[in-house]
Formats: sequence, C-alpha cells, structure tokens
Amino acid sequence: DAAQKRGRGEDLEKVVDYTIEPQGDVSRLAAFFWTIDEEYRNPVRNIVDDFRSRASSDIGEVPDDEVIYEMMLEVYKDKYPDVAEMLGVG
Repeated sequence: DAAQKRGRGEDLEKVVDYTIEPQGDVSRLAAFFWTIDEEYRNPVRNIVDDFRSRASSDIGEVPDDEVIYEMMLEVYKDKYPDVAEMLGVG
C-alpha cells in the first residue's frame, strides 16, 4: 500500500515482473531485495526476519527463501489481482 500511496505502484509492478522468474543462481527473494529501493529494503527485511523467527519458534524450522517469496507473491496477487493477471501471475 505504501508504494501505491506514494505513486510508486508501477515500480512495484516492475519488481514483481523482474523477480517472477529466478535470476541465475540466486533466490527470487534475494533478487527482490536487490531490486527494491533502499528506503523499503530494511523495513521489508525486518518483516521477513521476524517471520522467519516466529516460524522457527512455532513450527521448529525456518522457511526457505522460495517459500517466503511465494507467500509475498500470493499477498500481491490478492491485493492487486488485475496487475497480477497482466503480469501473468494471476
């Protein structure tokens, strides 16, 4: 929502479009962090790290990058179904 409110929705679309397919031998989550602006990187990293910590406590294991990326992509698709459809992930 923050990106949309700041008129950065198209930038978010570009990030999703770029990270849908793996980029070489790095995870899609790593590619996501490479692609987003610095101002978003640390807050999103904190959310991901907190999720990993809670998952470790609750289920006894840490989800890998791909699982976390897929969860983030599902949230995006739910929030912006028209754009997700346009990008071919809807």
